[in-house]
Amino acid sequence: MIDAYVPGARASWYCSTYARKDGWSLLSFRQKADQTNLAQMWNKAGGGAVNNVHIFPQQTGIIYFDCRGGKIQKLNQIVRDWRPATKPGCGNTAATSTVRAAGLQSGWVPYGHGYEAPSTTRYGDVCVVSGLIRRSGMANPLLTLPSDCRPNKRVIFNLNNHQNTLRVDVLTNGQVHYVSGTWHHGWLNLDGIHFAVANQKALATHSGWVAYGHSYGSPTYTKSNVVCEVEGLIRGGHWGHNMVVLPADCRPKKRLIFNMNNHAKTARVDVQTNGAVTWHAGGRDHHWISLGGIMFSTSAGVAIPLQNGWSDYGHGYGPITVEKTGGLCLASGLLRGSAWGQSMAQLPSDCRPKGRLIFNMNNHGKTARVDVTTDGKIYWVAGGRDHSWISITGIVIHRNTSPTALSAPLPRIIPAPPARITKYTSAFGGNGGGSINSYCPDGHYINWWKIRTGSLVDRIQGRCSNGTWLRVCGGSGGGESQKAGVWGAHKMYVRTGALVDQFNGRGGNGGGAHWLDCGSGFKITGYQLRCGSLVDKVRFQCKNV
Repeated sequence: MIDAYVPGARASWYCSTYARKDGWSLLSFRQKADQTNLAQMWNKAGGGAVNNVHIFPQQTGIIYFDCRGGKIQKLNQIVRDWRPATKPGCGNTAATSTVRAAGLQSGWVPYGHGYEAPSTTRYGDVCVVSGLIRRSGMANPLLTLPSDCRPNKRVIFNLNNHQNTLRVDVLTNGQVHYVSGTWHHGWLNLDGIHFAVANQKALATHSGWVAYGHSYGSPTYTKSNVVCEVEGLIRGGHWGHNMVVLPADCRPKKRLIFNMNNHAKTARVDVQTNGAVTWHAGGRDHHWISLGGIMFSTSAGVAIPLQNGWSDYGHGYGPITVEKTGGLCLASGLLRGSAWGQSMAQLPSDCRPKGRLIFNMNNHGKTARVDVTTDGKIYWVAGGRDHSWISITGIVIHRNTSPTALSAPLPRIIPAPPARITKYTSAFGGNGGGSINSYCPDGHYINWWKIRTGSLVDRIQGRCSNGTWLRVCGGSGGGESQKAGVWGAHKMYVRTGALVDQFNGRGGNGGGAHWLDCGSGFKITGYQLRCGSLVDKVRFQCKNV
């Protein structure tokens, strides 16, 4: 016996012991609604042929189903989670959304430690994926989505990895793949993946933009109740001009800023009240931009309380609001303030997650990690914090109908990386001068160098990612240079003999060539130097920050 929830039908699907000579069996005897919904379910969710179901035209009657060849076992697997879509043109009024555990693959496991478990849910014609997963090394696929939660084209999303942004694709077979971006810390968040599974409608492109095509298809929008979802990959147009324009019934009540993907880079894309979708800052490589991840409410929503000096940005970006619809909550708006790391706003008690969530939010040309905790508080944690503003548009939460009690305010939000590991590179140079050891505060790394050089390196000083200057080593000879690490924050090319000849691309060509390399997943977090009036020796401390 198979029991499936079908609105207004209370159907029981089964294959009887009686079979016709051709192998078909009696499956259901209820209402005409049962018949129509079964055919739709088998075709759309199961991928089976419509002619596997024989429907009689009368109001009450018999359905015959081809139960041979394992079809009934497949029906058993999909019917438990299936929800019928509303007929096109009628709007999807489904208010329920069932959260289901996600089937992880390739050694990926739930992160745990209070973070939301990986899951999927259907809201009308939209599938929403959530949760934090971990693994000691990268491997694909991350997971495979259920058969009723798959897009009709390959969709590119912009996901968070602490201060980094990642490109993650969802394929039409339901597989989820990491593709590009700097991946550290051994974890990856899935929040930000949401796409349509039915009733996708074409969007016309503008300003020279065209559909990317191939497996990425064409840009589309889908309206489910008050939720508008946009997806697709477009290429070749004029940056800063209208890329697509949404129809009148699929526009926000205020200007919204989204964090979109441009392969290994993040990009700011705005959706305006006139429906115009425009690129404004960040990545614009490869002549394309993904629209995957744009989802918002067409209703105004309700205002939520702001905290610690944070305020509405205003100027067309509207108030900070949340829309409660079915089992989802959608937060949106632009916050202005400077209390980074402190609670910025708090969601209402019926709009809070069961586990802590991580979102990839926009800060103009940069990406930022923003967390929502189980008490509904919204925190900036890492990444961009320029211009004194942060967008929280794109926060989508499975509502916790049995919220936990409010927890105490968090004095400092910590990231979710594994246990901190400290190691050191080899040391190169001579043993003259005195010893200078200096290290960044935990969680920070050297992202800026101030040095003095001539034919040798006279002085070295590093600055940490939180703005702290480390101790100076060396004298005042030579000329000054200030810049980020030429080879990034994890390695440095040097030339040394008894003294340090070259550092960060400056100095002479004497001595031998060496790499001070922290390795993948680690960054330079301090140094152990020897110096007098010149720099004699250099060695780096490295941590997995």
